[in-house]
Amino acid sequence: MIELKCSSDHKALLTDMIPFQGESKKRTDQDIDELSTTLKEDGLLQPLSMWHAPDEKLYILDGHGRLAALTKLALSDPSILQQEFPINLVIAQTHEEAIKACLQMMSQCGKINKAGVVKFAQPVINYKAPIVTKAMITPVHIKKDEASSDKVIVKMRVDKSKVSELISILSKVTGVEVCL
Repeated sequence: MIELKCSSDHKALLTDMIPFQGESKKRTDQDIDELSTTLKEDGLLQPLSMWHAPDEKLYILDGHGRLAALTKLALSDPSILQQEFPINLVIAQTHEEAIKACLQMMSQCGKINKAGVVKFAQPVINYKAPIVTKAMITPVHIKKDEASSDKVIVKMRVDKSKVSELISILSKVTGVEVCL
C-alpha cells in the first residue's frame, strides 16, 4: 500500500485510469525509479488530475509519471491495485477542452533555480527527492593533462566550507594530487 498524504472527494483505482497525453512527455526508467522511491518513502502527496469523459472513462490529464511509478510498485505489491487514490476532476465538455487542460498542466512557466532549491532544502538537506539531488550536483570539468599522457586534470567547483573535507577525502586516494 502507498501512504496517502493528500485527499479528495473523488477516488479511483489505478486500473480505471487511462493515459491521455500520448508521447507528449518523455520519462526514462530512472525517472520512474526515482518517482517510485519517493512514493514508497514519502507517500502520494498530490492527487492525480483526471477528466471524466463523455464515454464514462477516466483519463489522466496530470499524473502520468505517478501512474507509471505506482504501476511499477504494484508489480511487487499487488495490494496497490486495490487501493483507491485521490483524484481531482477537471471539467471539460469535449476532447479538445481536455487537451487544452492537459497542455496547461504540462506547461513549465519557469526554470528550476538550482541554488534556490539547495537553499530552500537546507532544513532537510539529507532528503533525497530527485529535484534536490539534481540541484546539488556540481559540474566537474575534465581535460587531458598536456604534461602527461596518462593523467587528466579535474576542475571542480566546491563550497568554501567543504574544501578541507574534499581535500581530506581525495588525499586518501592513491595517485591523486590536489592543487589549489
